[in-house]
Amino acid sequence: MQNPLKIRRATPSDLPLITRFTDLLARFHGDSYICDPAVIMRDVFGPISGARVYFGEHENRAITYAVCSTEIALHRNQRRLHIHLFYVLKAHRRTGVAQQMVTYLQQVAQLEGASALTVSADLQNEAAQQSYLAMGFKRRALTGAYFLKSF
Repeated sequence: MQNPLKIRRATPSDLPLITRFTDLLARFHGDSYICDPAVIMRDVFGPISGARVYFGEHENRAITYAVCSTEIALHRNQRRLHIHLFYVLKAHRRTGVAQQMVTYLQQVAQLEGASALTVSADLQNEAAQQSYLAMGFKRRALTGAYFLKSF
């Protein structure tokens, strides 16, 4: 088991670290990353931000990050904290780091009145899916079709 992480919420000065971790995650999935610092500043630190970023540090070095947003289901009186992006540096995988971050985020969610913590994984990323199941997540049944209207 990894030593306890120091977990903290990102600040605007972490912009280079956020872009680095997002790029690592995109490369891991074979995606191309379109880095736009202005968008990160707007969406994470702006007055109408929709996301929060957390870093887990070991020996004063970030080794994991999670990008989270709040999900609501007003018709069910529910609030959830959703982990949108989650990444652990390769050298620190299988050491308990992911579990520590998930436990921390669950505590954040509970303090905010959420009834659940959700996370998504690419359909081809079986390792991530198995990790989430091992941490106590259950597969979430789809409750309907999702649609997108770009503009």
